[in-house]
Amino acid sequence: MMGRKKLGEIKAEVAALLAGLPGQSPRTWLDREIVSAKSEGNRDVETLEMLCAALERGARKPKTSHRPTKR
Repeated sequence: MMGRKKLGEIKAEVAALLAGLPGQSPRTWLDREIVSAKSEGNRDVETLEMLCAALERGARKPKTSHRPTKR
């Protein structure tokens, strides 16, 4: 049985997969997949669009470390 993964682990795995796409940006690939999914009708367009939005948010947001505040 697989254990539950933390959201951060899943994001890191998705980012690594998208970074490994040959010769194109992840955004370009996702845009093509969204268009393809809309025309096929049997694919999950909403999930692809959410992934694209998450990728854009991740690119805009600077990485911050989550350290506890000092008291």
